[in-house]
Amino acid sequence: MWISVSAPAAAVAPPDFDRAPRAHEIRSDAEAIEAARTLAAEFAVGAAKRDPVSQIIQAAVDAGIARGAIDDTIAFVRRYTRPWIDSGQERGSDDVFTIAPIGDLKIKLHAAEALLERAGRAVDAIIARPTNEGVGAAAVAVAEAKALTTGIAILASNKLHELAGTGSTLAEFNLDRYWRNARTHTVHDPVRWKYRAIGDYWLSGINPPRHGAI
Repeated sequence: MWISVSAPAAAVAPPDFDRAPRAHEIRSDAEAIEAARTLAAEFAVGAAKRDPVSQIIQAAVDAGIARGAIDDTIAFVRRYTRPWIDSGQERGSDDVFTIAPIGDLKIKLHAAEALLERAGRAVDAIIARPTNEGVGAAAVAVAEAKALTTGIAILASNKLHELAGTGSTLAEFNLDRYWRNARTHTVHDPVRWKYRAIGDYWLSGINPPRHGAI
């Protein structure tokens, strides 16, 4: 429980550095606690806004990985990729089975970026004025964005080599970094749990848990 340090009989004890680092402890007897202004709810809402802020940064990283992978896929296909023997084309970039997946990747990237922008506005709102309802809504908006940015980061980094061809795996191009980065970063907090939190919010009105991983 958090109480005002100016409350009667409240005393601030110095931190005990023999234990894990922590904030100063507040000691008070039962009478002082009862009389003190309880700050728990207000503090919880204010602190909880850090969770969506932290998560939107991770979502933006995934979106950046996806965008970079798609941009480099397009550049490589245009310059190096040869057409499949049955395509009847002279350039890899004219292969219909390369053109369509590029379109699909761009659509999914733009959808993820749109949700990321929407989530950013929700985060801006709770930074300016944090409320319990606002923090919950922002957390869900960020989770929705991260569900899409995770998906497109993994998909784009996989499709890069599929569409660009064997030559894209050469170390001189260093294009495999996208797959490593996407696979490493997206497992920080499992996106499968975000779908549950999002469903709970929209179906049952349950705010996401406040532990920084949704």
